[in-house]
Formats: sequence, structure tokens, C-alpha cells
Amino acid sequence: MAETTPIIGRTLSRYRILEEVPRPDGYEFTFLLAIPVIGKCLRSFAIARFSWAYYLTQQAGMPVFSSIDASLKATSNGAFIAAAPMMKHRLAAGEELSECMAASGLFPEEYIEIVTIGETTGTVPEKLQQMSPRFEDDAAERLGVDRIF
Repeated sequence: MAETTPIIGRTLSRYRILEEVPRPDGYEFTFLLAIPVIGKCLRSFAIARFSWAYYLTQQAGMPVFSSIDASLKATSNGAFIAAAPMMKHRLAAGEELSECMAASGLFPEEYIEIVTIGETTGTVPEKLQQMSPRFEDDAAERLGVDRIF
């Protein structure tokens, strides 16, 4: 474990730098998401942030396209932010949110299934609000801490 600590520290430091200056294509973030342990942690944080932001923006009455944009930006993850144009284009073409999420390749299947249930029942924001703490806890567990937020 002691051998991996410097590697994890350097990777997280690089992530913080990338987070401050996100590139439009999200390439670096896509690379980081592919790293086995760190990637799952970063993805969990991003999904938790997306979920909270989507819930809040929808509760505030924001239009869906603006809500998607704001929620993906709230992740502070370039890979998620870079997915906004594709997701909004697919939504405009008539696809469901769950289909757009699946096409992005950023959201796990279980999450997409919950969104699908929310679409059927008309409770997507509420379902995402329920999922956010789970992903937050998952990320904290991967880092070996009790709670992050």
C-alpha cells in the first residue's frame, strides 16, 4: 500500500491541475477515467455531482438542455463536459435521457437503468437525487475515507 500512495497522490494532483483548466475535448479526463482504481473514483465523484446538479436544476425549473449542460459542467470533469453537445443533440433528436447517457459511455449500466425507471415514472430528478449519495460514498470508500462532502 505504501508503494502505491505516491502514485495515487501524483495522479490526484494531476487531476486537480486538469480540473482547473479543462480541455474542450476531455481527452486527459477520458484517460484518467480508464485507470482502474483512480478512474472509478473520479467517475463516482463526477456522477454524484451530475446527479445533484440535475436534481437541483430540474427542481428550479431549468429547461432540460440547460440542465444537462449545467449538470455536466458541475462534474468538473472534462470527459463529462465534452459529452454535453452529443447528449443535447441526441435529446433534440428525440432520444430519452437514458439513451443519451448510454451513448456517452460515461455512466454505468445500473445508473442508466435507474434513469430509465425514472423516465417511465416521471421521477428522473428524484431518482438521481437518491443515487448521488451512493456514488459519493462509493468514491469515498475507494479513497479509504469515511465521507467526502
